[in-house]
Amino acid sequence: MVSALVTDRSVKVTRHQSALMRLRYGAHSLLYLWVRFWIFATGLEQHERLVRRIVRQLKHRVYLTSGEKLAFVHRLAMNLVELWLKSLRVLLVPDVFARYLCATFMLHIIYELQSIFRRALGNTFLRLTVKGRRTLRLRQQLENVKTFQERQTIAGELDKLEGMDKWRENPASGLFLYERMMNKTEMYKRLKLENDVIGLMFSLRAGLLRKHWGLGNPKLYSISNVGTKHVIEDYLDTIVQSMDVVLRSSGTNEENSDELSIDNKLAFFSETRHAYGRSALMLSGGGAHGFYHTGVIKALVENNLLPNVIAGSSAGSIIAGSIAVRTDDEVLEFLNGDNIDFCFLGHNITEQDQIEYMPSFLSSGQKMLSQGSFEVLRNAFILLNRFLKKRYVFDTKTLRDCLRSVMGDYTFREAYDRTGRIVNVTVTPLSADDYPQLLNYLTAPNVIIWSASLASCAIPNIFRPVELLAKDANGNIVPYYREGLKWSDGSIECDLPMERLSELFNVNHFIVSQVNIHYKIVSGHTAFGNGQTSGLMNFFKKQMKAYIKNIAEFGLNTSVLKFLDIGLVPLITQKYEGDITICPTDKICATTLLRTVLANPTPDTYPEILLAGQRA
Repeated sequence: MVSALVTDRSVKVTRHQSALMRLRYGAHSLLYLWVRFWIFATGLEQHERLVRRIVRQLKHRVYLTSGEKLAFVHRLAMNLVELWLKSLRVLLVPDVFARYLCATFMLHIIYELQSIFRRALGNTFLRLTVKGRRTLRLRQQLENVKTFQERQTIAGELDKLEGMDKWRENPASGLFLYERMMNKTEMYKRLKLENDVIGLMFSLRAGLLRKHWGLGNPKLYSISNVGTKHVIEDYLDTIVQSMDVVLRSSGTNEENSDELSIDNKLAFFSETRHAYGRSALMLSGGGAHGFYHTGVIKALVENNLLPNVIAGSSAGSIIAGSIAVRTDDEVLEFLNGDNIDFCFLGHNITEQDQIEYMPSFLSSGQKMLSQGSFEVLRNAFILLNRFLKKRYVFDTKTLRDCLRSVMGDYTFREAYDRTGRIVNVTVTPLSADDYPQLLNYLTAPNVIIWSASLASCAIPNIFRPVELLAKDANGNIVPYYREGLKWSDGSIECDLPMERLSELFNVNHFIVSQVNIHYKIVSGHTAFGNGQTSGLMNFFKKQMKAYIKNIAEFGLNTSVLKFLDIGLVPLITQKYEGDITICPTDKICATTLLRTVLANPTPDTYPEILLAGQRA
């Protein structure tokens, strides 16, 4: 009886052990399959020996003595780190990124040299003929013009000399659908002659779209020095004339009097504008180079082409804020420079700074140096020590006083009511977890414009972060956020807030005045030659931008990649071009740009800066 019970129990134990062994075997098999799948999926087949070594180490860990365990842990850790690094190399392919970087760098140099060599060679051949020498003379005059009328006159002569006037007269082109455009133009002209206002409204409402039939092709506007093809200009003029016919028409009989009522025409223009979209002028950051925007603004105002929607970041916000509070006539008077305070940048070293930050050994060397040399050396040491302790170089008080004198205490809403301009300023919160904000009369109506511009100009480590100020119900200036939030440069993370402008104001055509010193390096344009870079280089640049952005989102927080509190990821990966990109600093020497990026303009240099912007 006892033996039977023992036998029965041993059978149960054996079955239990067998089940455990099968379960363990199944778990090991699943783990093995999972590891094999991971090795295959990640491309680590060439490192399978390393994986097997780690597995063997884990299997034999139970046979280790206490003295061998420390060495085992060290070997296992080293093998795991090696496997992790090799996995990252296979998955993230940093060697491919490095090859892209080297290829882009070499292509950039080759393309720049090619552009310079091609221009020099072309000029050499032109000097061999009378026609060529006249062409060179006209090109030189075109670069030195001082008025728009003078430019158009010289450009017209140059077009005739180079045969571009015949290109303009010939409607045929593979760059756009010219036949459909010509048919549309004839239809609008016929409807105007028949005085069919209802038909015009129907056709305009259905067919007026931006960049229709290839009209947005940049090549159409870069061949001639004066304009584009006559057929395109005729089409655009006909559209404007047709809109004017609708505007001035009135119902003359019972059939169309209701359809041409003021309310219906207002609805027609409102809906058509919304469908067509709006244009916006965007002024980039760029330190003291932001003053080149003034020439662009002046040229647009003089030709009645300044869009109502204007956005500015960092230095661009200074110019945007200055024109936000002024009418067109006041803008032209202001841009003459007679009433501009150019002292935007100043270190403002106080007596307290001299006591706190000046090294003691400088006092003993004062007699050995001239007064000027001593002051330069003293200021350099004070600024360095202040930067190391407080993390800023320039004092915000100097910039604040200058901005306030230029813009006054207008809020975004007050400026909009006065001039009708929709001015936008980009600011970045000091917290790395928050996003840049676009301030305007809708999102921040009570914020004071000079305060927003001051925050947008607060470059990390150059200026201290600042608070936004606003007007309360009684007109008193108070902090906009009672929590005491600090804000800094808006250009670093969002130089051109295109998406937000599209959401708020239906903008779909962006005119960018770009003066950032790093713009040509990270964009698809050459630094010394004119025009776009090669398609291969653009491909490499886009691939690298996408790689950096995805790596940051995958495993590295953007704030980890900050250098001196400057977000490198958005600085490199954001977009710097628009539908039309104007670069006022194109003709300026690179060394001059580097030397003056943080230097105030003077009354003597400002006219040249203004003229360079106008010529662009």
